[in-house]
Amino acid sequence: MISRLRPRPQPQPQNRPSGFTLIELLVVIAIIAVLIALLLPAVQAAREAARRAQCTNNLKQIALGAMNYEASNGVLPSGSYPRVGDPTAAKPWPDHSVFERILGYMEQQPAYNTINFSLTIYDNDNLTIEKMAISTLMCPSDPTVANATPLVRVAAAANGVPGVSFWNPDPLPPGVWTQAHTSYRGVAGLWINPPKNLAPAELQRAAASQNGLIFMDSNVRLAAVTDGTSMTMLFDERAHGYYPASVATTPAYKDYYPAIYGAWTYGYYAAQGIYNSAPNRFLSPYYPSSFHPGGINVAFCDGSVHFLKNSIDAFPEANDFRGAGPMLNGPDGYSMAPGARIPVYPALATRSGGEVISADSY
Repeated sequence: MISRLRPRPQPQPQNRPSGFTLIELLVVIAIIAVLIALLLPAVQAAREAARRAQCTNNLKQIALGAMNYEASNGVLPSGSYPRVGDPTAAKPWPDHSVFERILGYMEQQPAYNTINFSLTIYDNDNLTIEKMAISTLMCPSDPTVANATPLVRVAAAANGVPGVSFWNPDPLPPGVWTQAHTSYRGVAGLWINPPKNLAPAELQRAAASQNGLIFMDSNVRLAAVTDGTSMTMLFDERAHGYYPASVATTPAYKDYYPAIYGAWTYGYYAAQGIYNSAPNRFLSPYYPSSFHPGGINVAFCDGSVHFLKNSIDAFPEANDFRGAGPMLNGPDGYSMAPGARIPVYPALATRSGGEVISADSY
């Protein structure tokens, strides 16, 4: 008898929906979120490292320009020069800045050629250079320098002539224009015993106390840096280079002050003393500051650039009318005992103070 083999029944495919389940989708989203959370700080840190490297290169170019200027002229460029035709010669205001003088040594000869040094920087004939942004003078981490406050007409003039400002003998062209700013400044020295009631130029001289390198009519030779060129600051960062309009009390200055502070062509703010306190303590145009986490870049007289931390050894804190650090032997009552040690940061600002500074202290 022949048996018949029955075919084995084939399993029927289950009707299973294609795609991800809700749980699987949530797991994938969670994994992506974790990866983003891990990678984003690394990306931001890498971007800041690149910006800080560019800032370092900017300061190297600026320092090299100043040193080439010294090689050609025998002295470092002054931080500023007395205002041309100043009606108050007894208390001259600063005018053209150190950055203007070194443009030709920073591959910016065409920009230098536009400047008329026989006229004040605020003369209409110099508006071209005032509005010119120089990338080497701008830290890429500094958003304030690229978004400078527009400068409008100063209505009330110091000399009483309507429409003519104290700083500009001619009426400005109609409309609104913006001064180009900088993230850097020359180091004038250590503020020692500054008297009050002085004009800006005299304040700048007092701030330097003749112990720095770049201040009004300074004309210092590198040979005068007896503390060592590798231990004397030449340029540093000043990122917060303006006051907000709310600080100004004179109505006309509410537009003027935010625009003028930090202008790279104005000598008064292109070179300042360090005012004793450590970097990034006070965010105003007078004090060193940056948008780099933890400190500022500083160019030294040997052309090197170092990153000084906010925690660098400095004088203790105090307040005066500008929110500054204590003024050594000044009106704040802070003074040093004879023979006392000057902290590292202010010691780096002097060219011939004779301070002993360890290389690992900054």
